[in-house]
Amino acid sequence: MKTIAIIDNSWDEHHPIYLKIFTQTLLDLAYQVIALCLKPHEVCESIILKYSSQNHLLYTFEIPKHN
Repeated sequence: MKTIAIIDNSWDEHHPIYLKIFTQTLLDLAYQVIALCLKPHEVCESIILKYSSQNHLLYTFEIPKHN
């Protein structure tokens, strides 16, 4: 199993949407995904609802906001 980390320290405009889309796509391809972002709970909520069978492949962590 391959692991891919997605990191985004911005959470405005298109950033949350793209991070969720990339995460969903990678889970569809059976990758293990580590998402580091400002609001990891939002990523988990949207993914778990759609991909309950693959949520064991998703790990999320909060990172501090970059000024």
